[in-house]
Amino acid sequence: MDATEYQQCVNLLGEADAQALQRFLSPHGTLEILKQSAIEAEQEWTEWAKAVAFLQRWLEEQGRTADQQRKLGYLTCTIDGFKNTPLTMRPPLVEAVKRMLQQHGFAE
Repeated sequence: MDATEYQQCVNLLGEADAQALQRFLSPHGTLEILKQSAIEAEQEWTEWAKAVAFLQRWLEEQGRTADQQRKLGYLTCTIDGFKNTPLTMRPPLVEAVKRMLQQHGFAE
């Protein structure tokens, strides 16, 4: 993520989430990868980015790591887990990820 993209993330998400996104993308990822994955998951970019940042921080707090594909896959699985829930009853994506981590953890 270049300096301009980083500043855009700070403006949109706040410093803490922008930093977590930067760590998520390190060392070779691009912001475009995240934006494309949000489109493919049919998620609003802001909500997707917040969920990515939440998952990244959770993994770090647990002393865990995972490659980018596994983390994106976890987010996609979380969305799939709530597909049968009516839209009006679906939690925000960050909350859904939090619930999934509490109920199922993050498998090795």
